[in-house]
Amino acid sequence: MPAWRPVFRAGGGGGGGGNGGRFLGGGSKSARLLMRASSVIMAASSSSSSSSSAAASSTLAARISSLGKSAVTAGSMSVLGDAIAQGVQASKATDAKKKPAFEVARSARMGGFGLLLYGPMQHYWYAFLDRQFPIKTNLAHFANKLVWNQIMLGPTVLVTVFTWTNMTTPSLGTMQQRWDATKTKIKHDLVPTMLNGWKFWVPAAAVNFSVVPLPYQVLYMSCCGVFWNFYLSLASNTPAPVAADKTNANTKKR
Repeated sequence: MPAWRPVFRAGGGGGGGGNGGRFLGGGSKSARLLMRASSVIMAASSSSSSSSSAAASSTLAARISSLGKSAVTAGSMSVLGDAIAQGVQASKATDAKKKPAFEVARSARMGGFGLLLYGPMQHYWYAFLDRQFPIKTNLAHFANKLVWNQIMLGPTVLVTVFTWTNMTTPSLGTMQQRWDATKTKIKHDLVPTMLNGWKFWVPAAAVNFSVVPLPYQVLYMSCCGVFWNFYLSLASNTPAPVAADKTNANTKKR
């Protein structure tokens, strides 16, 4: 389409003035159209920016909510597992006078471990594994998830819970004494506890990675974790045989 241009007719000053008025009127109309188009573009840009900000805020809120759900779930299951463990320990006491009282502080420690450490740890770890090995029907992806979960997450969780339990137990003494107890605990109990964990977690993780959708993996593993936390509570709250170590050391010196 040819570009619009004003057409001036030959004529007197009056005609020229009329044509000039027509020219100015056309220019004014073009300016109005240009301003209207600019307004539409600016409004669209503003709307797009607002939509992007809203989407980003919604995504962030969803992530925080998902993380919080994982943390609370793991914390709750840790408390439940410890409560069961304490109940079993109390039931095994043959002497009623020596029957251990329920330790609220111990349950709080285990709950804090699940809420602050175990839950978030699982949340990010399972998301990472799902990104790296996303195909559930692929045998290699499934095997990689299973193996990496046991050789990476398993030992990390055990070292963390042993450290957390000892360092947050005032009755173990000073911070240095707690740290020494932690090192002894890891030295004596890490490998046996990890091997026992594999017997339970390998089948459980196999179901988790092959059947359970990602949003429910932490919930499923936490439900399995009630039984594991029962065992973990017993393992982490049983003192390492420090006295036996000292006796053996003295015997060797002789």
